[in-house]
Amino acid sequence: MKGVMEMMVALCGSEREADQLVAVEVLIHASTKLSRATFIITNGVSLLKSIYKTTKNEKIKIRTLVGLCKLGSAGGTDYGLRQFAEGSTEKLAKQCRKWLCNAAIDTRTRRWAAMFELAKTSDKTILYSVATTLVNCTNSYDVKEVIPELVQLAKFSKQHVPEEHPKDKKDFVDMRVKRLLKAGVISSLSCMVRADSAILTDQTKELLARVFLALCDNPKDRGTIVAQGGGKALIPLALEGTDMGKVKAAHALAKIAAVSNRDIAFPGERVCEVVRHLVGLLDTQRDGLQNYEALLGLTNLSGRSDKLR
Repeated sequence: MKGVMEMMVALCGSEREADQLVAVEVLIHASTKLSRATFIITNGVSLLKSIYKTTKNEKIKIRTLVGLCKLGSAGGTDYGLRQFAEGSTEKLAKQCRKWLCNAAIDTRTRRWAAMFELAKTSDKTILYSVATTLVNCTNSYDVKEVIPELVQLAKFSKQHVPEEHPKDKKDFVDMRVKRLLKAGVISSLSCMVRADSAILTDQTKELLARVFLALCDNPKDRGTIVAQGGGKALIPLALEGTDMGKVKAAHALAKIAAVSNRDIAFPGERVCEVVRHLVGLLDTQRDGLQNYEALLGLTNLSGRSDKLR
């Protein structure tokens, strides 16, 4: 509504901490839309920076940091719409790290910044946010196919053409995946999968399946994923959730089944459940890679026993 955003920005400048806390939270929620984020960038960034530097209240400090991070990423994956210079973004990342790595700060405050450890706590209200962040880190969201002719046409007509961020190229994504695995992301994902079904929504399950599929991309990493319980965690994701999420989870299972020791990856009767999901990928509606890797997985599993064959 007209005037509300202006009022929230003005309220950030209040001397009362309660006013600042509420106003900054409102700005954070409003920043999810680019049109509103643009207004805040124009009118509120310097104010948020000032609050971050001057306030001694950790609850306000962490929220202003989150607000700045949201504003900085308002352009999404389009590098051409970046809001801050690269150096400013790196400074934000360094400030975030202070909160992410400080176990002394109480959970209710750290939940605004931290991920892995909080994913294992009893407070499960942040699972969707954690899963979304991991999807972004692994670039496992859907990407529209770029048609060169349409890009040239857009440039000719002086329309905005989205740019890929230099660090969204495959080499950088692979590096992030390695770091996530080394940091123990699989155990955190497994904890999230075991969350109460009332809290773990179908959308969150799909996000987790996307992350697992991205982590399984390199055959050399699949042994690590199995060793940390990834195979077991994927089965419920292939059973329940959105249709897309179940397909992504089944594809990740196929990748693991294609190269892993059957008895280690899917011990006991669990392997029979995996077979059903792999057979589900043998469909004309699935793409060629999904068909192919499902067949590889079934071929590997078929060597286990006559009973399984």
